[in-house]
Amino acid sequence: MMQVDKEEEKKQRRREKDKERKQKKLASETPVERSSRLKDMAECERARRACETPEERAKRLRALSKQERARRAGETPEERAIRLRALSERGRIRRAGETPEERAIRLRALSERGRIRRAGETPEERARRKHLRRGPED
Repeated sequence: MMQVDKEEEKKQRRREKDKERKQKKLASETPVERSSRLKDMAECERARRACETPEERAKRLRALSKQERARRAGETPEERAIRLRALSERGRIRRAGETPEERAIRLRALSERGRIRRAGETPEERARRKHLRRGPED
């Protein structure tokens, strides 16, 4: 029991030292080194994703969405406003460059998703949606 605790402490100290060492290294790297490191990491990630199984992909995406939900749960209203502003700006930029055919495809897909969502609604959800569309009545 005592031996296990000492080993855990030793591992923890080693992890902390490694973390400090890595932070120092990252703080001292030049922009060119940083860019090169990030490119290498991205390339490794692309190669890893290219040969992952559908199950591994699903697992990775579930973990990413869980992390994102946790991050969003802790954001302040100001951070949320900034995130949504940036998101809408990216969407505007993407839509500004689309061709009429791409726009038609996007709008068809959007209306199809709406039809599917409405088809699965309960009567209560439908009534609530119609109430919200009309606006609250005084």
